[in-house]
Amino acid sequence: MENISDRAAGYHIPGVVVDGQDPFAVYEAAKAAVERARAGEGPTMIECKTYRIEGHFVGDPELYRSKEETMKIFHDTDPLKKFREKIANINSLLEQIAPYEKERVEKVKERITDALEKTLSVDYDKNRLEQELNLLHRKAGCQRRKTTP
Repeated sequence: MENISDRAAGYHIPGVVVDGQDPFAVYEAAKAAVERARAGEGPTMIECKTYRIEGHFVGDPELYRSKEETMKIFHDTDPLKKFREKIANINSLLEQIAPYEKERVEKVKERITDALEKTLSVDYDKNRLEQELNLLHRKAGCQRRKTTP
């Protein structure tokens, strides 16, 4: 049997294999399993494939592999390194879209200012406006705060 999670089928539950060295993959698998459980669909077996960097027990001489092999594999698949790289990529992406986001915020502010100026330039009946606002608030089921001009 290649994957321990294949045994889950014997218990009539799903089994999932995930790269245990990838914190984001583990998170997504766990999130899906939690959602499934909360929906009343039962447990999920999650098998996280990882690399053991220590021996089988304290004092294990680890004659079955070299220290260099262990350190190279760990260096190449270090979960914290993967996490930092992914976060750096996300931060880089955020920095790239920041100017566009700022531009959109400015456009929205501009439109709000234009709408407000147009509204304030219109001659209106203050009593009628008060009645309409009160009616809207009643329909929404909330109290309207009185504002002073």
